[in-house]
Amino acid sequence: MSIKFSKWHANGNDFLITECLSQDFSLNKKSISQIANRHQGIGFDQLILVCPPINPKSDFSFRFFNADGTEAGNCLNGSRCAVSFIKQQHFSKKDSLVVDIKNSSNSYSISRGSVATESTMATSLNIPRALDKHLLRFKLKKVGFVDIGNKHLILSSKSKPSSIDLISLDKVIRSIANFNDSNISVFHKDKNVVSVRTSENGVGETLSCGSAAAAIASLLNEKNLVIVSPGGKLKTLKTKKDKIILKGPTEHIMECTWERKKK
Repeated sequence: MSIKFSKWHANGNDFLITECLSQDFSLNKKSISQIANRHQGIGFDQLILVCPPINPKSDFSFRFFNADGTEAGNCLNGSRCAVSFIKQQHFSKKDSLVVDIKNSSNSYSISRGSVATESTMATSLNIPRALDKHLLRFKLKKVGFVDIGNKHLILSSKSKPSSIDLISLDKVIRSIANFNDSNISVFHKDKNVVSVRTSENGVGETLSCGSAAAAIASLLNEKNLVIVSPGGKLKTLKTKKDKIILKGPTEHIMECTWERKKK
């Protein structure tokens, strides 16, 4: 069996995209993690399936899988790449799309090579006290623990995120049960510019994370922010209807085919 894939990235956050409109997708968790391997597979942060819509008023639906094969609830950078893929493959002529994700629907628009997505404000979650001692050690402040389709723990630093030992931080925070399936972000704010690093659940540190950018914008509750990650910049805009608009570039890398080995 062979499956056709298209590889894309958004500020270095890379994705393997395939469609379930004309071909079947039957890869299991093990197979997905094998394809994600950057030495023995194709390599990606997340795999995205473009599928028929769930709701009759929507255009498509997306499913997201992390590099370890687990399914994720949302990915805003990945969604923006998937929308570009839809346009490239001529699956739709529209410049504005409504797409179903796991628990809701998102709106997307395409303009001058950039894809914008509209996200709801984040829902706050409880932060256990067990986190406090770790934040003292790393000299960080808790800003919020939210759900924006996937979970994000957002922490702030007085110094630039590049000075933080994110691997060690990730390890100790994930030892707390509430955070074992969460994304973890550390940011530093200077005026309207937010520098951030993110360790994503099931992936590790990525060069950019769109949903982390949206979560930070939601928590800071400011109208216009520039989110700077190691891979590049994203712009966020808070609308009058309490929506977060995330805008940034997407880029096509290559087309490829995965051939399943016969046993």
